[in-house]
Amino acid sequence: MRTSSTFGSHWATKRHPAKSILFRSFSPSSTPESTTGFFYGPLCRADHTIRQACKWIKTLNAPEPFTPNPTDAAPPPAPLPTARPSGRPIGRFVITFGIFVAAFYLASASSIFRDHVFPEYLHVNARLTAGILSLFGQNAEANGNMVQSSRFGMEVERGCDAVEPTILFLAAVLASPVAFRARLIGMVVGGLALAVMNVVRLLTLFLTGIYWQTAFEIMHVDVWQAIFVFLAILFWVLWALWALQRKPVTLQ
Repeated sequence: MRTSSTFGSHWATKRHPAKSILFRSFSPSSTPESTTGFFYGPLCRADHTIRQACKWIKTLNAPEPFTPNPTDAAPPPAPLPTARPSGRPIGRFVITFGIFVAAFYLASASSIFRDHVFPEYLHVNARLTAGILSLFGQNAEANGNMVQSSRFGMEVERGCDAVEPTILFLAAVLASPVAFRARLIGMVVGGLALAVMNVVRLLTLFLTGIYWQTAFEIMHVDVWQAIFVFLAILFWVLWALWALQRKPVTLQ
C-alpha cells in the first residue's frame, strides 16, 4: 500500500511530468518524490487561484463597451432664421433722394444759378461743341450759346444741358448708404461722364441737322431725352456695384 506522499508524487509525475521534474531538481530532500508530491498539490491550486484572480481583475479594469442610448442623442440643430431685410433702408433712401432732388431744384431756381451759373454752363457746352466740330472740318463757331456754321446752326438752351439727369444721379448717389468718400467719387466721376455725354449729344444733333434735318426734332426730343434718363440710371447702378464691393451694406 502506497503512502500519500508516494501517491502524490506518482500522480504529479503521471499528469505533470515536467513540473514534477522541476520540483525534484530543486528539492533539498533525499527523497525527491515524496517532497514533490507534498508541495505540488497546494502550489497548483494556488497557481490556479492566482490566474483566476488576475482574470477577474482584468475584467474589472476593462472599459465597458459603449452602447449609445437613443434618448441621449443630441437634438438636430434648429434651422437658422431667414434674414428678411426690412423696408427701412429703402424708405430712408427714397426720402433722402426726394430731399436732395428738391434741394437741387431749389438751388437751380435761385437767381445766382439762373443768371450766372447756368448761362456760363451753356456757353461752355457751345464752345466745346464748336471746337470739336472744327476739328472734323465743319468750320463751326460758338457765339454765346449758339453753335453755327455755313450749313447749319443751333442754340443750346435748357433741355439740352443734361442738368436734370445730373441732378437725379447726384441725388441718388448722395442718398445711398455708403461711405462719404465713395459718394464723392461717384458724384465727380458720374457728373463728368454725364457732361461729356451731353457734348456728344450736341455733336450728334448738329450733324443730324446738317445731314438729316427732318430727324432733328426726333433726335432732340425723343431719342436723346430717353438716352439721358437711361444713362443716369446706368451710371448710378454701376457706381453702386463698385461701392458695394468696397463695403457691403447691411440691411437691418
